[in-house]
Amino acid sequence: VKSTLTSALSFFVPYFSAGGNGQLGTDGIFSLGKTVYISLLGIIGIEILLLAKSWTKIFVAAVMLSYILAYLFLPVYEAILKAIPWPMAQYSGIPKVLFSSPSFWLQIAVTYLIAFGVRFIDRAAKLHLFPDDCDILTEVDHRRELAQRREKHLRRRKTKDTTASTGTERTDADSVKA
Repeated sequence: VKSTLTSALSFFVPYFSAGGNGQLGTDGIFSLGKTVYISLLGIIGIEILLLAKSWTKIFVAAVMLSYILAYLFLPVYEAILKAIPWPMAQYSGIPKVLFSSPSFWLQIAVTYLIAFGVRFIDRAAKLHLFPDDCDILTEVDHRRELAQRREKHLRRRKTKDTTASTGTERTDADSVKA
């Protein structure tokens, strides 16, 4: 179900929201393909980050780098096609048109927001309705720590109240004299 949702989001959001602007609009097959590719790569990256139990700097850097390289690949690929005499005039100028189009960035943002929202709600519901054993044990430890802090705070407060009522509390002036 999740993979079907991911595929549908990454294709249909750009497909239904693509618009033409001039000779190279964002509704052509090459533009749509690049938009679907980048949105799918971003959704997969979000899913990988959400599924990870712990994040390290290297892990986050690898996920972000794989996503950023997609944006760098498109202009490099176009430059390679221009450098060799490859007859692919349909692809010429697509990255420039896409990256300068506000509709491309809006399509990507809407796709990510929908995908992230659905995945986040799904994960939160599963965590609250069907927690893992480690989640339950973590909650028990957390509550135990809170109870210990509360008891410690109440003991401090009780000793302050007792010393204040008996008048044995020292002031700053008394501590300087001593």
